[in-house]
Amino acid sequence: DNRGVGVGDNRGVGVGDNRGVGVGDNRGVGVGDKGAVAVAGVAGVAGVAGVDGAVAWAPVDARNTETGEQGYIREFSEMVITSEMVKTLRLKTNVGMMDCKKALEEAEGDMDKAVEVLRKRGIAKAESRAGRTAKEGLIVSHLQPDNRLGVLVEVNSETDFVARTDEFQTFAEGVATYVAAENPSEEAFLREPDKPIQDKLLELTSKTGEKISARRFARFALEGEGLVTSYIHAGSKLGVLVEVHCKSDATAHAQELQALARDVAMQIAASNPISVSREEIPSERVERERAIYREQAATEGKPEKVLDRIVAGRLEKYYQDVCLLEQPFIKDPDKTVKDLLAGLASKVGEDLSIRRFVRFMLGEEQ
Repeated sequence: DNRGVGVGDNRGVGVGDNRGVGVGDNRGVGVGDKGAVAVAGVAGVAGVAGVDGAVAWAPVDARNTETGEQGYIREFSEMVITSEMVKTLRLKTNVGMMDCKKALEEAEGDMDKAVEVLRKRGIAKAESRAGRTAKEGLIVSHLQPDNRLGVLVEVNSETDFVARTDEFQTFAEGVATYVAAENPSEEAFLREPDKPIQDKLLELTSKTGEKISARRFARFALEGEGLVTSYIHAGSKLGVLVEVHCKSDATAHAQELQALARDVAMQIAASNPISVSREEIPSERVERERAIYREQAATEGKPEKVLDRIVAGRLEKYYQDVCLLEQPFIKDPDKTVKDLLAGLASKVGEDLSIRRFVRFMLGEEQ
């Protein structure tokens, strides 16, 4: 009957005309003519078949498959959600495994859409700057003595053991010092470091047996008056570089401003803002947040006439979470960072501003 050979309680092996080989409990894997591959199952598991490596998906089995050409996916009826995808979403959102799986199924495997699904359900907070990936290494900084130039660098190794060696730490500090002095193009430098760094990198790679790489860097060179400072959290897996502006050289060298700049760097490390002020947040991101808050409120059964007021209130809370100037100061939550800046500005008699910052966490996605 074209089914070939069968063994045992629907758990056997079948070989036959254009049906290939099937294994296991109605959830078999088959290989048919022209090298096509089919995966079929009772629970809606999709089938795969193709010509010349083409892939196509069908809802029942390979006989219903619309084949593609040149590996192009033509039809996609059901996405297989893997445990790794669920784990990645959970790291991004800190939401339970089952909720993450359901969100990924609803979003058909799209990670960004799955985050949005969870947020609309009110079980995930606004995303921060980035997620985590599995990388080891160090975050290091270099500041010139006059605090007019600073560098923050991430250098990766394969294991934490190597990252903790004196040789690796010396190499990472050397990369930061080199970037400060030579101001290389980031794209070109990260693709192929300049010879002095490349030679040391190859030497360290040969000695440790691990892949060593400079992953990214930021370099702030001050224009006008002010200072650049950094903060490296214990363990060297998190670092911040921040640039603060003032009007006079005397204020730039004042201990009060230096202390404030360091407090701001620690604030950024702890609170992970995405911008200095709300004006710097792209309008499309604000509109996306607004749409999410409206849907959340509607799902909660709030009356239509109060939705705008609820959305406005939640948007203000969003700004307080992600805008540095509007965050509660970590050392005195009754004040905002903006209040802290204004207080010192009043004391020194001139305007102060935070121009820019970067925050590197080891291994985060960029």
